[in-house]
Amino acid sequence: MTPVIHASKLWDGEMLGVRIGGVPILIARVDDAIVAYRDACPHLGVALSDGTLSGTTLTCSAHGWTYDVTTGHGKNPLSARLRPVRLEIRDDTVFVDPGEEAS
Repeated sequence: MTPVIHASKLWDGEMLGVRIGGVPILIARVDDAIVAYRDACPHLGVALSDGTLSGTTLTCSAHGWTYDVTTGHGKNPLSARLRPVRLEIRDDTVFVDPGEEAS
């Protein structure tokens, strides 16, 4: 697990793109929950952190595909899925494991 950011520094409605061991990771905070996914749109691999987050909807900057950031499920198209990454919060620090997908 790699420390990324203090949870208290990530505001509600904010997202952050980072690289850990060469792996692009997206971390977002919505409704006081923090989530992590591979920072790549399943459509074209574009960095999702370059998109927009409005409420729980994450929109890819390339072609406008949308996802529910709390579940990783596609909104448009419904068949799309984000790749969740294992995340832990310990003592206000967000840790992620880029090599391990969350269940």
